[in-house]
Parts: sequence; structure tokens; C-alpha cells
Amino acid sequence: MFVRCGVGWVETYSRKGARRYPSRPSKGFEPSGLKLKACVPAKVTFVRKTDETCAKEVVIKEYKIERKLPLNKPVTVEFTPRKGEFTFACGMDMIKGKMIVE
Repeated sequence: MFVRCGVGWVETYSRKGARRYPSRPSKGFEPSGLKLKACVPAKVTFVRKTDETCAKEVVIKEYKIERKLPLNKPVTVEFTPRKGEFTFACGMDMIKGKMIVE
């Protein structure tokens, strides 16, 4: 699954193959919400497309993930989600998104 910081698209993978969805320009994470399956290993790729926000890194506290997001370079985080709702945010915790794990 791809998450862009700025404009772009989102691609999700499942047993049925890949699906691509367009996203609209914004100044935060796009999409701002992700749906994942519990106990299924996930790969989420973040691509920072703008230098106009503080989203220069991504933090997922519940999974102890902190990654720098270089401009225009994909950064993939891998983890096995557990059921619940979790936040991903910039390093300053100002720009946020939500993961819903079912």
C-alpha cells in the first residue's frame, strides 16, 4: 500500500492482485486512512512529494516505527498489524493518518 505526502496515487495489494486509486492534492498524508487485515504482514510505502509540510518522517508509535521520508523516494515499512485503530503521523505529531485493522 502506498501513502503519499502530497499528490499521487495509492496502490493496495491483496490476494486478488493490485488495485490503484487516484488521490487528490493536499498538504498531508494521502490517503489519511488505511484499512489493513489483522495478523497479515503489511508493507506500506510512503512517498513524500512536497517540501511544504513537516511530514519529513513517519512515526507509528504503537509499532515503534520511525522513518525519515526523503523527497520523492519511496520508504517502505513492514509490520504485522494487530486488531484496532492506530495513528501514523509526522515527527512533530501535527500531520496524522489512521490505520484501521480488522
